[in-house]
Amino acid sequence: MALAIAGGVAVIVIVLVVVMLLGKDDSPHRSETEAQQLAAEVSPSPADWGPGFSGAESTASTDEYSVGQDCKVSTTAARPGTTHSLFRAVSRKSPATTGSSTVVVYNTAKTAESFMKDLESAIQRCPKQEGDDYGWENVRQGSASQLSGFDQAVVREAVYYGLDNNNQKFQTANALATGRSGDVVLSTEVDASPGHEGEARDLAVKTLQLMQKKLAEKEKALSGKR
Repeated sequence: MALAIAGGVAVIVIVLVVVMLLGKDDSPHRSETEAQQLAAEVSPSPADWGPGFSGAESTASTDEYSVGQDCKVSTTAARPGTTHSLFRAVSRKSPATTGSSTVVVYNTAKTAESFMKDLESAIQRCPKQEGDDYGWENVRQGSASQLSGFDQAVVREAVYYGLDNNNQKFQTANALATGRSGDVVLSTEVDASPGHEGEARDLAVKTLQLMQKKLAEKEKALSGKR
């Protein structure tokens, strides 16, 4: 009987330790207001992108791009556990470039990790991703070695195509850089003229790293208040 009790105590202790460890990483710890403030402070300004950029139009969205098993792209409702998402767009005339940033705060790190897993899976599964009159061709996974401070990081390079106001097809060099830090996913996307693939990738990576630095500083300040 003593051995049975001792074994039961050991099991309880193990369970408590596991619960404590999971709770440390996966317990929701941000309110919607806190998530909104964090996203606004981490999102890059036009100056953060570099000289000549302007805009920074902000949109709070609950939508998420989804790539199906058939490689069709659609806009779906954000996955359960999405606390807040903030999108900002910028552009410059010379050289012609558009950029965007997205900050998504999830309820747990596990939910954020599921987004990263789906993103990487789509890159590996679908060298061509098609929407309605737009899409990405020559989709490939780029190197994320320049990014640091993230729990996970993914870089996607591709050729984006769409239709202009005259219903004519156009193409751009496209780069997407995405990183996860705990329950927060940061993304930058850049479209540049064909032939400027390297510049698009480098700008996306540089701006994402700046966002990571802002997030790390904000998290450090918040932890000091707890």
